[in-house]
Amino acid sequence: MKGFNERMEYFQNELVKLETEAARATEALDAVQGWMDATSHIATHLETLTIVEKAEVVKLLVDRVAVDGKEIQIGMVLDSRGYATSGPHQQPA
Repeated sequence: MKGFNERMEYFQNELVKLETEAARATEALDAVQGWMDATSHIATHLETLTIVEKAEVVKLLVDRVAVDGKEIQIGMVLDSRGYATSGPHQQPA
């Protein structure tokens, strides 16, 4: 009976881990969907923005830019919980 109880406890712990992982994945998916919705909205209205308004959109989305002579890395704000990094990109010669 001890072996059965140990296995049952193991699988219950695994279930908790998987549920936690699924909740995090759902949050990430929701964040990506929100990002896609926002970028779609911006893209449809981008043509009507002035150059000053376009610059403001870039300022709102870009968190940081790092240039080391060979590569450029751009950190973009996705939501209030974090950011994504684009790069590395090679600088034109």
